Amino acid sequence: ADAAGHRVSRVFFADPDFLETFDVPLGFSAYGSTEAGGLCHIWAWRRGERPDHPEGMSRYGGRARHEVQWRVDSDGEIEVRADRAGVLFSGYRRADGLVRPFDEDGWFATGDLGRVDEAGNLVFIERASESIRVKGEFVPIGYVEQRFASVDGVTDVAVWRRNSELVDDEIVLYLVGPSIPTEAIEAVSRQLPPFMPPAAAARWAEKPRDSGVGKVRRRLLDDATVLEWVDLAEAPR
Repeated sequence: ADAAGHRVSRVFFADPDFLETFDVPLGFSAYGSTEAGGLCHIWAWRRGERPDHPEGMSRYGGRARHEVQWRVDSDGEIEVRADRAGVLFSGYRRADGLVRPFDEDGWFATGDLGRVDEAGNLVFIERASESIRVKGEFVPIGYVEQRFASVDGVTDVAVWRRNSELVDDEIVLYLVGPSIPTEAIEAVSRQLPPFMPPAAAARWAEKPRDSGVGKVRRRLLDDATVLEWVDLAEAPR
């Protein structure tokens, strides 16, 4: 509460530690896009609740608003369709007219990956262009990074992909630190589902980030100067 006794009753931000720290009773997570007219899914979280899925609270889209239909296709991409005109965008304006990126049934492919949880609600995973798929499963990048960020001596971390010799991708763990703590990495890996542990680890001086918002520039990770490299499957135990 402030000096006048005013309290924040709800926030459009869903993080369990934030709600606890600032004593906010209610937080909201959501999923949407400009093309979807803003938000098309939303979910309310009460202080003290914790998500039981690895993607975390902020990526829980929840239920769709009543004018929007949605589905996740066989490749894991989220698609949306409007019940009436004016709910979704009409298309992309180009110099030669309007481009309408809908299929014949009116579905719009968002370019986002998601899944349907046990309650039938939407969980957002990642942009399809920034996704990692291992053994047929899409990897929740933020969750994996969070787990390895807790390793002693690691000051910054990111995960990205490399081509697998078999199928799909393999995870590469990029980190900043004095060395690659192989044993600690493997200890964390043993606590993860079998498709989430990294196949290799690379150490570099600093992580490439966008200068404006500080977001990791994952597509530049392969080109960053590597100080040390370890194939974890071949690392001595």
